[in-house]
Amino acid sequence: MGRGPERPPEEVIRFRPAAARELAADVRYYNKHYVRVEEAPNTSPLLYEPDIRSAKVDRFPYRVVFLVAGDEIDVLAVAHAKRRPAYWRRRVK
Repeated sequence: MGRGPERPPEEVIRFRPAAARELAADVRYYNKHYVRVEEAPNTSPLLYEPDIRSAKVDRFPYRVVFLVAGDEIDVLAVAHAKRRPAYWRRRVK
């Protein structure tokens, strides 16, 4: 799979507090993994309109659920792919 266009350095990825806690817990559990959402966010599957997307975490049963808003990627959740589907929807404002 090819890499998408490089993103300008002024763009920001902001984790909401609940998403940051989920990621920290999962990183401790699995030790180390990489998510490449920032490289090409619009290539991830669209879950809900207007622009809520989901990217699979390689080798692990997790998905990064995020909203693309202009120059920012707002991570709503780092969610297990098979548990509590759509629990994170209440985080969308």
